[in-house]
Amino acid sequence: MADRIPLTGAQERLLVPLHARALDSRSPRPVLGDRTAVRALRRIDSRRPRASAWTRTLVTLRARLLDEWSADFLAEHPHAVVLHLGCGLDSRSDRIPLPEGVDWYDVDQPDVIALRRELLPEPPPPPATPSPPRSRTPRCSTRSRATARSSSRDW
Repeated sequence: MADRIPLTGAQERLLVPLHARALDSRSPRPVLGDRTAVRALRRIDSRRPRASAWTRTLVTLRARLLDEWSADFLAEHPHAVVLHLGCGLDSRSDRIPLPEGVDWYDVDQPDVIALRRELLPEPPPPPATPSPPRSRTPRCSTRSRATARSSSRDW
């Protein structure tokens, strides 16, 4: 197993939702079944967050609702561009079916994206397919990309 990754400062706030999703995944009847959260939590060198069972339940149910809304939207808009702002360590793009033409960008602070890249490896891009004849703009079919942005005015 790779070295455990320490968290500092604001990064520790990412643990509550990650821990909630990992605990849900280990339950007999998971709401999300987020195995990515379990793998990520194993790699973190930090004490487990103090969150009530009520908080963990709300975090999990909120994630489930957002997953359902996202999946429904993408089913209706299979060539959408998704900006998952303030993504933290969420693995929604792994939990829901993404149509081939969807571009998904996980966007957060640079230190969060750096941590995300260590804990949640990005999937390899799908194989390129030739564009159909007379296609003006070929669609990118990358599954997911993480992008760092600071909170300064440069956006």
